[in-house]
Amino acid sequence: MDNIKRKNNYFDGMQLTRDHKLVFIFVMSAFFFEQFDNTNFGFVAPALIKSWGVTMDVIPQITSWYFIGMMLGALLGGLVSDKIGRKKTFLGSVLLFSLGSFLNALPGTSLNFFIIARALTGFGVFAMMVVSITYISEMAPAEVRGKWQGLVAMCGLFSVPLVGLISRFVIPLSPDAWRILFYIGALGIIPFIIGIFTMKESPRWLVSKGRIAEAEKIVEEISKQKIDLSDLTIAPKESVWENIIELFKLQYIKRTVMLLIALTCITIAMMSMSNWTPTLLTAKGFSLTAALSITTIGIFAPPFGGLLNTLTSDKGGRKIPLIIYAFSTAVFILLFANLTTNSILIIGIVYFAQGGLMTCLCNALYSYQAESYPTRMRNTATGGINAVARFFTAVFQPLIPLVFTAYKFSGVFTLFAGLMFVTGLSILLLGTKTGGRSLEDIT
Repeated sequence: MDNIKRKNNYFDGMQLTRDHKLVFIFVMSAFFFEQFDNTNFGFVAPALIKSWGVTMDVIPQITSWYFIGMMLGALLGGLVSDKIGRKKTFLGSVLLFSLGSFLNALPGTSLNFFIIARALTGFGVFAMMVVSITYISEMAPAEVRGKWQGLVAMCGLFSVPLVGLISRFVIPLSPDAWRILFYIGALGIIPFIIGIFTMKESPRWLVSKGRIAEAEKIVEEISKQKIDLSDLTIAPKESVWENIIELFKLQYIKRTVMLLIALTCITIAMMSMSNWTPTLLTAKGFSLTAALSITTIGIFAPPFGGLLNTLTSDKGGRKIPLIIYAFSTAVFILLFANLTTNSILIIGIVYFAQGGLMTCLCNALYSYQAESYPTRMRNTATGGINAVARFFTAVFQPLIPLVFTAYKFSGVFTLFAGLMFVTGLSILLLGTKTGGRSLEDIT
């Protein structure tokens, strides 16, 4: 260990040590189960209709309450983590979504109980997502911030194809076999227990609270260098309302408006496609087996999207890759909407392409969002903006059956493509370059 106390902006400019990489590996493990619980209902929904004898109209109720749970998780998770820290909020969120998944798996429960448990899962899932976005950005060196956001996402998103594979072979076994997916999701309790003893608090958050010595100790433990953080500015104490107002002041309003538009559009498109594609494919005339086969091909896309983000996100100041991802995603969704072939392979490949690009866009946008605000309000901003996006996603869900009735399968997915064009346009007109710069320099 270097005994000379150096001036340093946290981890910027440093090579990652073994302990530093272990920080990200832990987040990957929690993110794996978070994504498992976030994805599984899209595969469970068609089986749930048959198992419980409910109609297609019940699915929007479940997904809407799930998104309401996510909205509240984003909002409260962001506010709480800015108050009590990233570690406590992160671990509490993992505990909540694991508990919610376990309750969803219990036999002999009512539909209302299932909806409440699913909403609890949504709360935990997105509270953890908000904290993890900020935590990774605050813990990674500026030079590789996008890379590690992508690597964490890529490894965590391997749960998505796993959900598809399990669904493909397990769900057809019996009317209640879908419960197995929720029992597996409940295993998120394992990283929760590990994290109690191993997770490190964010030094940036500690400095924002005036706890300089604790921050220096954590940086030293991770980087193996003695770092002097005493000259860093301690954030003034501000109320939640003051932080929210600041989002719309001159310094931040352009990025706030852009993020509200982009994240709302991509959230509606991404979450709706994840939850509705198998059901809409069966409604179009595909068998349940064929629908699950198509989506199984597609669910290998998220890890690919994470890898693509890892390789490209830090280039072009992050803005240029974001624009390319958004417009490319729109093109492939539009192609998926208007395919006339019945080939499961061809449909699956197009679905794979749009899914990979959309995942890449989403992960890069999360990095951009965390980079856009100072530590004292970073999670409040991240949570608040994502809460708005989840709110409109919840409101949007009952419209999908109506659009399907009026404009069929192609109409629904053409609408999703339009949302992605709006995302790209907002980044093009209002986005700024943030990649590779210190968080403190950006804000």
